[in-house]
Amino acid sequence: LQQSIASDEYKTYDQRLVALREFGRIQAQLINAEARKQLLTPGQTPSQIRLIEAERSSAILQARRDTEKQIEELTRTYQQRELAAQVEISRITIQMISDRNQRIAENEEVSVTARLEANKKYFDAQKALIVAQTEFELQNKTLLESERKAIQEKSNADLLNLQIDFLKKSQDINTAALDRSMQDTIRMNSTRVNKQLAGL
Repeated sequence: LQQSIASDEYKTYDQRLVALREFGRIQAQLINAEARKQLLTPGQTPSQIRLIEAERSSAILQARRDTEKQIEELTRTYQQRELAAQVEISRITIQMISDRNQRIAENEEVSVTARLEANKKYFDAQKALIVAQTEFELQNKTLLESERKAIQEKSNADLLNLQIDFLKKSQDINTAALDRSMQDTIRMNSTRVNKQLAGL
């Protein structure tokens, strides 16, 4: 029963931890009971008794090691899942902020200053997402060095592409504003010239 609780992912961490400890305690009791039974067998020689005691001690030590290893694995898995959930919550929040700023940056009815500021906030949010994802992936202790390098290189490439996109978008916003300003100036000059011609 304790082992089934310990391996049941629908149970809480604390329930599974208690079950693992209880399972380890029960194993030690069973080992001790078996050793006592053997010791009570008539006709045991001193060397046989020493052997039974040594086997008992060894079995209890191994059971404790196994239990501690299972507890460590449970704790590690729980911490990884908790961290993954926190990263996902942060990712969703940052993505919402990023999306809002992207909409502002693309809205030509908004002032140039506001669009450029929104584009910078979008860049910062996307950068934070890339960095957070990279840090999360690199926390995996089982990664090979080549896998770590691949994750880091992908992150660097993503950051570089993001920076290029940011600069291009900023330039597009400035160019569009300059074009609009020039068109407004030409329109105003044209209107002024037309008025002057009409006055002749």
